[in-house]
Amino acid sequence: MKKTGFALLLSLLLMALALPVFAEDDIKKHSSCKYCGMDREKFAHSRMLIEYADGTQVGTCSIHCTGIDLALNIDKFPKFLGVGDFMQKPSSIAKRPSGSWAATSQG
Repeated sequence: MKKTGFALLLSLLLMALALPVFAEDDIKKHSSCKYCGMDREKFAHSRMLIEYADGTQVGTCSIHCTGIDLALNIDKFPKFLGVGDFMQKPSSIAKRPSGSWAATSQG
């Protein structure tokens, strides 16, 4: 039982240490938004990553530019949509089964 608990703890620790590496890798591959040129490292909390079924990837700065890319590539099937985690510093893109957005306006 102690070995299983230690193995679980070690696995969680290694995953926590690996998250910033995934974040840096995403930003290195796509340093700025393809559509508006926004710096994806500076605004990492709102960035998105699209991976299509054919293996191509697109890094965008926001849900708005992601919508533009999806509309322009309607013939491609998105395999994965990753979102920067606003609450985690440094913000990372993790593969999760679901996510949500809070959209508000000041008016």
